[in-house]
Amino acid sequence: MTRSMSTMLRHRLCGGYFRRKSHDIVLKGVQILINLTHRGACGCDPQTGDGAGILIQIPHAFFQRECARLGFALPAAGEYGVGMAFLPVDPHERILCEGILERIAGEEGLKVLGWRTRHSMETRLAGWRARRNLISRQIFIQRGPDMDQDALERKLYVLRKRAESAVAESDFKEKGFFYLPSLSSRTIILQKAFCWRRRSPIFIRNCWMRK
Repeated sequence: MTRSMSTMLRHRLCGGYFRRKSHDIVLKGVQILINLTHRGACGCDPQTGDGAGILIQIPHAFFQRECARLGFALPAAGEYGVGMAFLPVDPHERILCEGILERIAGEEGLKVLGWRTRHSMETRLAGWRARRNLISRQIFIQRGPDMDQDALERKLYVLRKRAESAVAESDFKEKGFFYLPSLSSRTIILQKAFCWRRRSPIFIRNCWMRK
């Protein structure tokens, strides 16, 4: 494992990073959260995290398998981006938000490959988050012709900002539920209300970043 961060940068960051992909890093991150339980690493109820998440490199091999099962293929790593989207609970407004994302992606010269619905979380959560019944889906977006990865990253940033602005300016009743924690061809953010009591078995079973 490489050195996590330079001496110059380590005081500027909230958290840490590693350069080499490894499922062991995810497991160690879970263990760190367990070790911090005595510091109150949970929200207003004991089943919900206090907002902790984990930023990892795109687990390409994992997503290839998952997307193949859903009926669409992914291009090579670095040629597509993955967005983590929280969406309205109302089915009609959810479809409208997804449509906004897909429309703007097309306007930016990108191609939407498909969506992946993450496992339902309401049966494993309690308190405020279970009552809100948050909907979380992943969107897969392919780069345009003659577009390198840096150009793709810029387009994904523009897409994210335009989509968030469009929803915010809409008259949707649940527009406050729409949120894109990450949209990138390099990294993805997982579990914005991460709580070790509920989430660590899910991470282990999903085997993130294993070949």
